[in-house]
Amino acid sequence: MARFTELNEQDRIQYVKDGFVLILEQLAKDPSKLSNYIKLEKPKLNVAAFQTINDTLTDDQKKIATIHNETLKLKVDAENEKLMSEYTAKENVFKKVEQIITAIQKKEGCVCGSCINIAITNSVIPPELDALIDVARKEAEARAY
Repeated sequence: MARFTELNEQDRIQYVKDGFVLILEQLAKDPSKLSNYIKLEKPKLNVAAFQTINDTLTDDQKKIATIHNETLKLKVDAENEKLMSEYTAKENVFKKVEQIITAIQKKEGCVCGSCINIAITNSVIPPELDALIDVARKEAEARAY
């Protein structure tokens, strides 16, 4: 038995492609399983731990603490904004993949109802499906052949 990395390039490509087609077939049957492949979790936002400013501090110490708190707030807000923008981008990709999956057509004349038209793999694959290709690659790398 060989590991994925020990296979020649053509075999690796074929195994990833087979895994990708299998994922598409499964999602065409049940699009709600997309969340099993693309994890979409709201980010945990950071909360700033401000220095307390009380009457026992001198005026200089109060100014320093205030400046430190403002700087810390700006830094935390920037980090939270970055986390939310990454989440929004991932959410948009998820929605686009969901649209593509729901648009996959069943093969004409299929009796079983589970066959899909896989012309999507014979042409240019939409970049939104890169996440599913990555999943197929990881699954292929985990197997022994």
